[in-house]
This record gives sequence, structure tokens and C-alpha cells, in this order.
Amino acid sequence: MLVVEDAIKETTPDAIATLRREGVRVVMLTGDNERTAKAVGRELGLPAQGGMRPEEKLDMLSRLAEQGDKVLMVGDGLNDGPALAGAHVSLAPG
Repeated sequence: MLVVEDAIKETTPDAIATLRREGVRVVMLTGDNERTAKAVGRELGLPAQGGMRPEEKLDMLSRLAEQGDKVLMVGDGLNDGPALAGAHVSLAPG
């Protein structure tokens, strides 16, 4: 059996904690499969939704914005483009 996974960056838990202290609600939306998303979400203490297509991410951000939330999108791939463009603030770490 071969298992491959993306490593969680060492600074990620602290970044999430800092955002939460500032009152930011943090969620994870990913195109990765649901099982992987839930495992990473559990490790980081985040609600996570996997298997999302680019337009589904954008729809979710649009719903949050319609509810009055200010949306910050962090994305690192082409499939994040629509959601990055549709957020109030976007970050694309490189």
C-alpha cells in the first residue's frame, strides 16, 4: 500500500489560532476528496468540505457574502480562481 498526502505547514495551526482570536470563522473548502478533507479538517480543528468544484466554492463564498460575512479566500491552484476573484479579499500564497 502506498499513501500520499500533503503535509500541513508548520505555521498553519498558529495562523488559524490567530485568525480565530481575531473573531474570524475559518473553514476549509477543497477539491480534494471528502475523506482527505475531513481528515485534514479534524487535524486542524476546522469544518471541511471536500470534492468541491471551482463553481461550488464560488457559490459558497457568494452565500456567505449575502449573509453579510466578509470573505477572505486563500487558494493555491487554478481551480481556486473563481473563488479568489469572488472574495472580498484574496490571498494566493506561492
